[in-house]
Amino acid sequence: MKLSRYFGTPAFCRSALLITLPILAQNLLTSSFSLVDTLMISSLGTVELTAVGLAASWIQLLNVILFGITGAAGVLVAQFWGAGAMRQVRRSYGGGLSFCLAVTLVLMCFTMFFPGVVMGFYSTDPAVIAAGSAYLRLVALGFPAFGLQYTANAVLRSTEQMRVPMYGTMVSVLTNIVMNYTLIFGHFGAPKLGLAGAAIASCIANWVGVAVTYSIGIARHTVLRTGARAMFAFDKPFLKQYFTVAWPIMANELLWGGGTAVLNMIYGHIGTLEYAALTICNTLENVITTVFLSLANSANVLVGKEIGRGRKERAYQNALAITCWTPVIAALFGAALIALRSPITGIFHQNGDVTALARQLLIIMALTLPLRFLQYIHICGILRAGADGKKAAFYDFIGVWCISVPAALAGLLLHAPLVPVYLTVVLLDSLVKDVLVLRRFFSKKWMVQIQAE
Repeated sequence: MKLSRYFGTPAFCRSALLITLPILAQNLLTSSFSLVDTLMISSLGTVELTAVGLAASWIQLLNVILFGITGAAGVLVAQFWGAGAMRQVRRSYGGGLSFCLAVTLVLMCFTMFFPGVVMGFYSTDPAVIAAGSAYLRLVALGFPAFGLQYTANAVLRSTEQMRVPMYGTMVSVLTNIVMNYTLIFGHFGAPKLGLAGAAIASCIANWVGVAVTYSIGIARHTVLRTGARAMFAFDKPFLKQYFTVAWPIMANELLWGGGTAVLNMIYGHIGTLEYAALTICNTLENVITTVFLSLANSANVLVGKEIGRGRKERAYQNALAITCWTPVIAALFGAALIALRSPITGIFHQNGDVTALARQLLIIMALTLPLRFLQYIHICGILRAGADGKKAAFYDFIGVWCISVPAALAGLLLHAPLVPVYLTVVLLDSLVKDVLVLRRFFSKKWMVQIQAE
């Protein structure tokens, strides 16, 4: 039995690394953005850390919506790019950009005018709600920048221009570090603004990153240079095609994002200290997720491009290699997390109860990483690359709304501690979705070639 059949040929591995590493570098930089915020804010106190963690849950909901919209654009662009249909590539870019800006503007207005309502979804602690509301009102000014950046990332990755968004993210992260240090703690003659300083820093950094990405992308004659007439030349056949691919992916992200938001609400109502511990774990998990998000993005290119060229067997072999590598990589990260859990949790400067609980949650997270990311790669990468978004959305709906949310709610109503509730939710969701996605994958029914109209 040849390992290359399951883990890919050396040529495939080289191609995968060339695509994945720049995406990974950018995603790690993006995750470090959140990590820097959490580390600096954790020194302000448990209330502040919890407030930002809960506010981040609302921002995450925006991110998953944008991920769904640009995921659809990315699938279309990857397949059209493989088929050489540049007119459709440009229109797919324009479609994704239009929807992203519309969503971010609506959520920006709602968040700025009703931040207390948003925070009230997640917590009943008046101090947490007040701190989180002040933070959200300022952070919301950067929401349109998220839409612009997500669209650019999806289009550039799908056209194999991975380094351009990496540069924009690099500048954004550096800006965020400097501005956080300056405005949170009042260095270099600036006022000491605390949480407000963190919000202002994040907003400025997001807009700086967008400016750099688009400047470089336009200067290098990438798809970002497309004129408005070519971007927005929508006709009825194209819009029908776009929505056929887009709505399952957007529905998937809305269902998953909404379910995750409800889970965070439930966890937030278990207790402030408990959610502070979970915030630490979520921050670390986000860093690890960047690796598998990069693999999912690579799958969109490596699998979607081959399907677009009509080479379905090669697409399947590429997807099989990514499937086999995923649990191996996840197990390595899990082992590292368990070995380093004490020094990792110690850097967040929380009291002993929060730190001890965070270490328990980290062990659960580490042991379940292979199960969790196996289904993640398929739902966010492989199935979508094959335009099989309906099945991906259905599997996520089952996992989140039929398993995770009821299990967490039952734990809350029974006044169960966070650790067993978290373990039950993670295990049940992952095991069920792993079985579903693997059955679909081996059937090969998920590979659908999109024809240029």
